[in-house]
Amino acid sequence: MADQALVAAVERAALWAWPPRETRYLRGWLLRASGPLSPRRVNSAQTLAFDDPGRLEPAIAEAEAWYAARGLPACFQLTEAAVPPGLDAALAERGYARESESLVMLGDPAAAAAGDDGTVEILHRPLQSVLAAMADPLWGDPQRRERAALLARIRRPHRYALVTVGGEPAAGGLVVADGPLAGLFALRTQPPFRRQGLARRLVAACAAWARTQGAERLYLQVEADNAPAIDLYARLGFAAAYRYGYRKATEC
Repeated sequence: MADQALVAAVERAALWAWPPRETRYLRGWLLRASGPLSPRRVNSAQTLAFDDPGRLEPAIAEAEAWYAARGLPACFQLTEAAVPPGLDAALAERGYARESESLVMLGDPAAAAAGDDGTVEILHRPLQSVLAAMADPLWGDPQRRERAALLARIRRPHRYALVTVGGEPAAGGLVVADGPLAGLFALRTQPPFRRQGLARRLVAACAAWARTQGAERLYLQVEADNAPAIDLYARLGFAAAYRYGYRKATEC
């Protein structure tokens, strides 16, 4: 069982490192919405608190109405700290499907930064080259614009890491500092440049910058079935801390 205080601390830091366009507090839950082209995290309810015991079903119905008004299916992010305890079962009973399990890993900035060789560019702004490096090759222009809009909402101290090979944007990522925690997001190596150690260099450079901000722990999120990425992060000193998934309504 994960430390619930740790889960809550990381999830609260991640909230503002990967900020939604719109939020609303509902009986302790935090509803997040950003539009149909955005990731689940910013289109789901964060369930770290619930202050209306005994009224779970009305709360779910109210959340469903809020998301429906925005043309989105209701979606709940469920960590090991999700409350109330019967939430997952109640959503399953209402026909919500379980989706997309992810693993949160924690690492030591000093250890992760040991491989920083100074060759990764650390940038203040998401230049087009950074966006190209961080983008899924299958995305179209609407998805790329939506990702750029999300990045523009970040207000915590942050930097972008970029590796170029032969003048081409080969790998990129984002690091966001928040007190003792720093999160690594959107780490990607473009297909032609994989298996060249670029991801290791990205993580090291991000960790080195995080240390300058006083970070004591790094966190990142990786899909639970992405064994190669999990193995890479483990070799860089990251260890599994907890898992989370989503329950999503089948209709708006």
